[in-house]
Amino acid sequence: MISRLALPLSALLLAACSSAPPPARFPDLHFTDEQPIELAVAQVEVASDFQPTFRAPDVEHEFAVPPQRALENLARDRYHPVAPTADRRARFTIEDASVKEVKLPLAGGVQGALTTQQSERYDAHAAVKFEIVRADGFVERTVLAEATATRTVPEGITLNDRDQAWYDITRSLARDIDAQLARQVYATFPPYVH
Repeated sequence: MISRLALPLSALLLAACSSAPPPARFPDLHFTDEQPIELAVAQVEVASDFQPTFRAPDVEHEFAVPPQRALENLARDRYHPVAPTADRRARFTIEDASVKEVKLPLAGGVQGALTTQQSERYDAHAAVKFEIVRADGFVERTVLAEATATRTVPEGITLNDRDQAWYDITRSLARDIDAQLARQVYATFPPYVH
């Protein structure tokens, strides 16, 4: 008798477990669809002064594609050295790529019970410095780019929807930095832009 009841019960439990959506997969963010910018330098160095704290309120380390990685990809995908014997190099430095989670106050009472409220806000900031550096270490040209992005999410958001919001934050930051840098590089880096 027990085995007859156990079989339908286990089938119901299995069906309930399998109804949860699988975790979302997000592709790495690259900039290969953009025109590469060729620089008359021996190499393009990618460095980072930003160090994640791995503790609240910082959450960028939990992202499927953290802003720092997207910015590293941006540097490698967009800027190509084309003068291997040149005595200059380009240095792309990530100064900030942080995202902070802010808990938002929720209304109580009837209003709180009857409405879906925004429960968290994510404040993101990115800053990069891009330089042309001579062999002796003298910096000949410098451009700076800085971007912010903010998103709020509702209470009860699914993990997949939260991950999508985080991915959108990274994409927004990186595209903003890309647009700013491209404009400034063309305006400031001649004669090193080919």
